[in-house]
Amino acid sequence: MNSASLTRSQKHIIVLAGGSHTEASAITRSLRELGHSCLFSPDYRTFEQFVRWLNPELILLDGEDYDFLRCFIGGRHAGLAPTIHLVSHAVNMRRAFAVGATDCIVKPVLTEELQACVNVYRQLHEMRHLHLESLSAGI
Repeated sequence: MNSASLTRSQKHIIVLAGGSHTEASAITRSLRELGHSCLFSPDYRTFEQFVRWLNPELILLDGEDYDFLRCFIGGRHAGLAPTIHLVSHAVNMRRAFAVGATDCIVKPVLTEELQACVNVYRQLHEMRHLHLESLSAGI
């Protein structure tokens, strides 16, 4: 999927490849095969542009650049969407949570685990949206 075919009305999952391009591409492909709208961003600058433009419902981050993650998650993009960090080792989960990750998945990523995690966050997003609608309608 290229950026020319994207619209703001679509809800997307964004995968950031800060690590292995091959691995991130495989995750993106798996999510698409499971029916999710997914966009792969090869670098941090493009990733930030996609997030600002698309306002995704879920963000998957793959990378070990904790300075960027601290600025991104804890700074100007805080609260935009749940952020799942793909970590290479269980010990890195602590660092990911420390910079603001909502959840972590230890690599290698199993398709079933990724699907379950994505489904939970998308269901939570939908429930939150319905709750906000009912509040605005005065129900």
